[in-house]
Amino acid sequence: MSTDRSLDAALRAVTASVRAIALVTEHPLGRVPCIKPDGSPVTAGDVAAQAAAAIVLRRELGLAGVVGEESPTSLEGPDAEAMRALARKAVAAAVGGFDADPLEALAWKAPADARTGFWTLDPIDGTKGYRSSRHYAVCLAHVDARGVTHGVLGLPTLVADMDLSRIGEPPGVLIAATRGGGSWLHDPATLAPTRRVQRAPMQGVVRLLNSVEPGGRTARAAAVVESLGRPWETVAVDSQLKYALVALGAGDCIVRVPGSVPRAEHGWDHAAGVLIATEAGAAASDADGAPLDFTLGEDMTANEGIIVCDPSLHADLVRAVRTQRAAPRA
Repeated sequence: MSTDRSLDAALRAVTASVRAIALVTEHPLGRVPCIKPDGSPVTAGDVAAQAAAAIVLRRELGLAGVVGEESPTSLEGPDAEAMRALARKAVAAAVGGFDADPLEALAWKAPADARTGFWTLDPIDGTKGYRSSRHYAVCLAHVDARGVTHGVLGLPTLVADMDLSRIGEPPGVLIAATRGGGSWLHDPATLAPTRRVQRAPMQGVVRLLNSVEPGGRTARAAAVVESLGRPWETVAVDSQLKYALVALGAGDCIVRVPGSVPRAEHGWDHAAGVLIATEAGAAASDADGAPLDFTLGEDMTANEGIIVCDPSLHADLVRAVRTQRAAPRA
């Protein structure tokens, strides 16, 4: 077991989230979505995962709350009450019981203030993947005034040999990093570290980790890698699993090129994965080559775009993104 109390708590929080999701998924309503006002889907699994992690972090570290994607109003619509009941039952089982309504934890919010430090959570990153029985991730990170200090990814459907064509069963793979302490695979049962993760030098075809869902962002990333003039292929996968695959050497680059109307990325969508990838030897920056800044609140307002890749590709990818952004748009 690690001697880092914060890391131990984060590992327990993520494994509790994975357990809660697995229990929700056993029910017919488990993958049924509600649609939030911003158009994004949310399931009973999302709210159960966030509540479970918040309860564990409060028990372990005395946290007032987390910076998370979900809220008490995330589930709305005709099935909402049944979905909330399902989530309550799953959370209570996953955390070993809770005296009050477990979904009260969805209201335990903390300010995204890096001066005092905060934990940020994406309870199911890749909800569309989860709904479609594809890969998804539970993502938890801690941020202080210097950046990300801890990152944990629970990858419930990833199999040990990283064959992405297979959808495994929870608990799957657990990978974590601490700033300056490297990235490590952990045993999901005991939480003990089992192997340090370090990228080997890249050889051969450039493997672009790109979203399963087609769209402009996916096309822009493919165009950037194509412009390098090197043999390349796409590995289509949802969620921050992409960052784990860069760390593990099963992929070589993640490229998020801003569109014509750039928007700030949410920190919870990237913080844990970026730390895990960089602690394993990857390079990371925004589209202009500047460091990624997770300290400014929920959103990464100092950055546009993201590049995380094998170090040998980084300078070429920054140049290629700059060229694409400067090209006239049709």
